[in-house]
Amino acid sequence: MRSKVILLVLLLCPSSYALEFLASRAVGRGQTIRLSAPSASAIVSLPVAAIPSGAWRIETGYHRLFELSELDQVFVAAAGRWRRYTMAVGLSQFGEAGRYTEKLLKGSLGVHLSAFSVGLSLSGEIVEPGTTYGTLRAAGVGVSLAFRHERFRMAAAVDDLNTPSLHPRSVPVERSWTLYGEFLGQRSFSLTGRARWQQGQPPQYSAGQHLELSRRAAFFWGIQSGPLSYGAGLTIETRAVTFLYATSVHPVLGFTHVVSLTLGGGRRQDVFGP
Repeated sequence: MRSKVILLVLLLCPSSYALEFLASRAVGRGQTIRLSAPSASAIVSLPVAAIPSGAWRIETGYHRLFELSELDQVFVAAAGRWRRYTMAVGLSQFGEAGRYTEKLLKGSLGVHLSAFSVGLSLSGEIVEPGTTYGTLRAAGVGVSLAFRHERFRMAAAVDDLNTPSLHPRSVPVERSWTLYGEFLGQRSFSLTGRARWQQGQPPQYSAGQHLELSRRAAFFWGIQSGPLSYGAGLTIETRAVTFLYATSVHPVLGFTHVVSLTLGGGRRQDVFGP
């Protein structure tokens, strides 16, 4: 019975999304991203999301999809900015060895020019569907662009430009087009949005909100269509690390959970101003 549930999950989560690196906070925010204060895992896929010059972050986490241990994912991501350049790299493994696993290595580079930023990402994936099926490989390329103006942020990304394929006879991963937006409130909140289009998949639309509870704690929530799902999460920051817990619920498959720890250095990012 459990193997049938896992098969259902894989069918409802098609491989067309396989080269996308997990962004930890996006799980509880309807897959939206805070362009003004991104996590290290978000920068891996969207290097145009800005952090202060001289800042760096290392994030490691654990993700349980639909409360199935066979579909657990672990990841580590590192990101930093030097003057106009943001660099990030991430490594993740999804699934259970001997049954089905996906290993993803992704790197990105962003260049910030006044109010605009441009980015490039490269990814390599290894899929092992089982001991009798061998190993499959694919590599993808993505580009991104961002614009900033006072309290408004916008970014656009095109992933898998080269329509990679795991096998010469397999269906290629179609290009995906994603639009992100963020509006910063006057003091302690921001509103985020996301729209994604990909051939063969229904469009996805998302909205989320980030609320600063204090200088060291924040709450966020989000909603996503296609299918309709809800999420929420909490971050707690100490002198040494930032702890994150986020969850989302699928109408059929149930809850997904993610926890992560982030180390960081450099100037603290205060996006809401004095």
